[in-house]
Amino acid sequence: MPLPDNWHHPPGPEQPRKALLEHLSVLHHRKDGIALRSELAWRLLIQRYWGLCTQVDRALGRVFDQLDASGAAEDTLVILTADHGELAGSHQLFGKNLMYEESIGVPLLVSRPGQREARHVHAPVGHVDIVPTVLDELGVAAPEHLQGRSLTPWLDGADPPPRPAFVEWTDINYLVHEDLKRDPLPDYLAEVTTREAGLADLADAVRCIVTPEGWKFCLSPAGQHELYDLNDDPGETANLAFRPEHDERCRELTARIRNWQAATGDTGIGHKEGVRHAG
Repeated sequence: MPLPDNWHHPPGPEQPRKALLEHLSVLHHRKDGIALRSELAWRLLIQRYWGLCTQVDRALGRVFDQLDASGAAEDTLVILTADHGELAGSHQLFGKNLMYEESIGVPLLVSRPGQREARHVHAPVGHVDIVPTVLDELGVAAPEHLQGRSLTPWLDGADPPPRPAFVEWTDINYLVHEDLKRDPLPDYLAEVTTREAGLADLADAVRCIVTPEGWKFCLSPAGQHELYDLNDDPGETANLAFRPEHDERCRELTARIRNWQAATGDTGIGHKEGVRHAG
């Protein structure tokens, strides 16, 4: 079982502090009974994850076989997606609580009645686009309050102008959170943080934009921003957010996130980041 390419890049000083706390938690606690202290242990756990994915694939095959056998496949729109991704060893992490691509990326497969040609859409899309797509396929006008847009033009073979995808996270890693509340603080946390600082890091309600051009910017109320060039660095190993040559890009992407927040009524993030390029 191969390790992810970015397994060799655990969270470092340029990454958000809660990424470091989650990484240390993974090393401190057993995951599904496995102590992740060696490459072999990581490979075994990743193997189990992909084994579960294989089980899902087989179950879906039974669903599709039944659709074909019953004749329902000819008038059934099938959409396969998930609520989040899985880090599965990337950056030596597991779970979904961070804005890395492996966590925020989800499957989105659409099967239309009668469609025989597969098409791969490379532009960023989001879950908010699913309901408008279903309504469009049904010939029903979408209500004006819906935030997404129909993906039917792509399914028809067109190439509409791409737009960015936005991602939000307003929650915590419960395992780390419970450890931060322990008295005394576990040694693995006490060596790198205080209780108050650690709880504040976990509560950092990040908002993220992924552009069609391959830029990804994560806006952090705690000032722990991230900027990645996904074209040159798909594994997100080099955070460019605090490099002066990218100040203008960070300001521009911050403005786009702010505009999206205003348009969607998102009030879950603070407006005082405390760094020069995020205002």
